[in-house]
Amino acid sequence: MPLADMILANVDLLSVLRRFDISLGVGDKSIADVCNEKKINLEFFLAIVNIFHNKEYFPTEKLQGFSISTIVHFLKKSHYYYNQEMIPSIEVLIHQLHWKGDDHERNLHILQKFFNEYRTEVKTHTDHEEETVYPYMVYVEETCMKSEHIEECYRKMKHYSITNYAEEHNNIEEKLTDLKNIIIKYLPPSHNQDIAFRILQKLFKLENDLKHHAAIEERILVPKILEMEKVLEQIYLGTKKS
Repeated sequence: MPLADMILANVDLLSVLRRFDISLGVGDKSIADVCNEKKINLEFFLAIVNIFHNKEYFPTEKLQGFSISTIVHFLKKSHYYYNQEMIPSIEVLIHQLHWKGDDHERNLHILQKFFNEYRTEVKTHTDHEEETVYPYMVYVEETCMKSEHIEECYRKMKHYSITNYAEEHNNIEEKLTDLKNIIIKYLPPSHNQDIAFRILQKLFKLENDLKHHAAIEERILVPKILEMEKVLEQIYLGTKKS
């Protein structure tokens, strides 16, 4: 299938292409040709694209066959998209909303307050994953693959297991729901409703994207690491007994 046809079939996939560093101007090149040129794993690319294209599709078994580092690389690109592109673009639109008289400052302050709280929560969450969780996952995978430094890895597991992450993995959907409800239900209508509609469209798009993101972490990464932790613990305790 030509990559251009895929984009024409679902323009929302453009944000996914950016995370694979794929630019426009692809001509009639097929998806396979572009992936080959960019040194992208074709099967991984197709799995991710289809998750974002079809909300009913989630190839658990296929995704579990890819390395932790491959998946993490994509998720970190998603973090950049959320924090540096999507959320700032929503803030720009928020500041374009306009109400009459004194209501303008009051309403804008309320909306900006909730938006800033949400932005901070997303940034805190993604920073924690990049600084602590993802490096731990990659380290556990490398230890399993190489069968080296098992005792050191076991000590790290005792200090921080992936079960900690599963418990800490806060749901950041609640504040996003609050933000949507403020615009839909509680604030009086602004004079430029077209801007309000655009903000909501972006919020819903961000929400859907984050759901895919969380599903990959919870249904693929966490089970894979839990299994690796069990294997490494068995190996370590086996060496101690012998």
